[in-house]
Amino acid sequence: MTYSLDTILQLENTPEFNKLDQQFNEFNPFKILRVAKYEIRHSNVLAWLFDPSENHRLGSFFLQKILMHLIMKSDIENKKGRSSPASIPRPPTSPIGQMQPS
Repeated sequence: MTYSLDTILQLENTPEFNKLDQQFNEFNPFKILRVAKYEIRHSNVLAWLFDPSENHRLGSFFLQKILMHLIMKSDIENKKGRSSPASIPRPPTSPIGQMQPS
């Protein structure tokens, strides 16, 4: 199948192409640092952030925020009628809505 140059250039004006172009050109700090293809390093950084005993001084804040985001996303998807890939139990909450330490 062959396409003319005009047909290909018309793609630039379609909403689908613009959306795809935006997704590929989103800000990516790993790309700027030229380490976008070093998955092991990324995993090491995530492991460091997920460990409350590490020296980042965030405690369990990062882990709690990620878990709460996943729970909220799962709740939203369930309300929209989508099935969740995994059932995540809710952490106990206090009367003011903050997570309680286990």
